[in-house]
Amino acid sequence: MSKQRNLYRPPIKEAVIEFQFQPMLNFNKEELLNFQEHLKENYSSSQFLDLKKFTFGVQMDKATEVSESQFPFQGIKLEDKTRGFVVHFLKDRLSVSKINSYNNFETLLEEFFKIYSEINNLFKLGNISRIGLRYINEINFPDRFKKYLERTPLVFKKELSGKIKRTYNQSIFEYSDFEGAILNFIVDLKNKKIIVDTDVFNTSIFNPTELKKVNKILDKMRKIKNDIFFQIVSDKLEELL
Repeated sequence: MSKQRNLYRPPIKEAVIEFQFQPMLNFNKEELLNFQEHLKENYSSSQFLDLKKFTFGVQMDKATEVSESQFPFQGIKLEDKTRGFVVHFLKDRLSVSKINSYNNFETLLEEFFKIYSEINNLFKLGNISRIGLRYINEINFPDRFKKYLERTPLVFKKELSGKIKRTYNQSIFEYSDFEGAILNFIVDLKNKKIIVDTDVFNTSIFNPTELKKVNKILDKMRKIKNDIFFQIVSDKLEELL
């Protein structure tokens, strides 16, 4: 295990919690509008989504306003610009993101379960089939980056036919038959940025009534995420924050 520590200003660009569940077949406009109405006090910005594919977190193929004739649709996106929360609710998943202004894990967790409870009351969701916890850290470095890292991605000792601008490594971790993590580790030499993107997941099946158990799973996943992060960055990271 790595030596974990509290950073005064963690370099978190985005933090996401996601639940996946059995796809709903009777997903209609009126139900989503009802959901939107329940959250309009904080989430004043909304957008109906027409997606062929949904990628975990903020990365999405297409998000467009749609007309009456284009329903049924895939889901809805809600945004609280004041607090920095973004909600994506689709037929088979819910994600809540905290963008840029990250406070702490407890704040994100509280907001997620508030939204999940609201949705479950309205839609009677099925079993949770996948839990995801993703953190994207972005670190700007002023000079040579290696002193800020305990581990570095693969770089060529001698440049090939051109100057290296960006290096990228992906590592996949397995902790059990149901639990793992995906690490995307990027050093952007041109823009002087280090990106540590960690997606921890659990594919056990949970009933919506087992939220205390899910809470413990999420806390364990957070510790896994922290362990990966602090195995990568050095003690000198504090100098950049």
